[in-house]
Amino acid sequence: MASKYSSPIHSRIIDPIFDRANFRAEFRLQPNTCYYSDIRLTDVGCTSDVATNYQLSLGSEGVIRSISLMDGGTTLDVLHEASLWNNFKNMNSRNDGNISVNRYTKNNGLGFLAVGSMSVENATYGQNAVVQTQDALVNEVNTAFDTTKKAWISLKDMLPMLRESNFLPTNLYKKLRIVIEFKPQADLANVVINNNRNYSTTSPTLLVDELADTPEKMSIMKNYKGVQFDAIELDRYVVNKIGAGLTDADANDVNFQKIVNVNQQVKGFNEKMLKRLVVMCQPTEQTVTAADPTINKPFSNQSSVSLYRPIFQFRVNGQNIYPGQGVEGKNRRLALLNDTYGNLNVTAGFNKYGTRMAENLYDANLRNAVGQADYTAIPIMANIQDLQIQLQRSALYAGAANDDTNAQVNQKLTINLWGEVAKAIIVGPGGYNVVYV
Repeated sequence: MASKYSSPIHSRIIDPIFDRANFRAEFRLQPNTCYYSDIRLTDVGCTSDVATNYQLSLGSEGVIRSISLMDGGTTLDVLHEASLWNNFKNMNSRNDGNISVNRYTKNNGLGFLAVGSMSVENATYGQNAVVQTQDALVNEVNTAFDTTKKAWISLKDMLPMLRESNFLPTNLYKKLRIVIEFKPQADLANVVINNNRNYSTTSPTLLVDELADTPEKMSIMKNYKGVQFDAIELDRYVVNKIGAGLTDADANDVNFQKIVNVNQQVKGFNEKMLKRLVVMCQPTEQTVTAADPTINKPFSNQSSVSLYRPIFQFRVNGQNIYPGQGVEGKNRRLALLNDTYGNLNVTAGFNKYGTRMAENLYDANLRNAVGQADYTAIPIMANIQDLQIQLQRSALYAGAANDDTNAQVNQKLTINLWGEVAKAIIVGPGGYNVVYV
């Protein structure tokens, strides 16, 4: 960044040319100039008719459904279902980074502290020992624009093309624009704690840095060769609810559980170089995502819930990636996730179904996060001709009156597959092409 600020620049504040709450905002950049790619979005959030808080891991940026970088009608880069990806990426951060940075720029509640009495001689030893960050989350979503908490977001976090290209010359991208789609009213209820209020997205602002007119700027615009990057693409499918017919029994009864295998061919990554893949088991039933009908659990339905004894196998171009049935065991998959993507900012039990954390260990809010953040990630590094995902899950008894006992593991799921695929913008005599490589 030092080299950037050693050159003369003009910082610009850009208002949207179109902005409708709970719908869409669009920004346009000027042609025949050159911008640095570190574009920032500010004032992102929502207001409510009654004050509440944002969901734990998303904060203010959860209001964004999708974001696109476009040149006229050509899509240069896009992130669909942005809140689901951002939920994962915010957890894919260090604890200290979430406490010190994201807590203030995005208003999420990640980053955890050990507090309380650490002496075993004290009667309150360990009580509420693990809590959210040092600043209490109080009425982040407020009733007015000036008082509600709003996010500062680097678009490099969501659009990989901007991470890899230092510059955006608009003599090439002549009609450069940024299009943001917001969640509608009904979906905004999933990114806050109180899900029965009236929400309205705030009006965002774009911050850009334009190169001043210098010989260096002219050289950059003339010699820009394009960029290669790993685009974030999404495919998804639904797996049905399971558990019908199980009888009232204890764990020793053969009818207490039932193994179900789901094999799904995925076509969204065909003919593409797929580098890494993240699997998110998104919940669909409110009994799982809400503590009661009006109060969401900390992750709401924006995270990946833990199942009962799941086993994942990935079949790429006719060959299984893992031996035997595949990857099983919560901690094996957590280790694989760490090897593939690095840190996951969760505490004990967040990735495990059926784990009862002692009430004197977590505060009341975090106890509701147990079993609500269980992702699977693997490196692929292959040109995809055929990709199949095999999931083995076990159903558990659903209650004498089918009362949704064990609803989390039996529910219908949306399986979101986030893939990083190789793309490039190739500049030629007649302009440029956006291609898969």
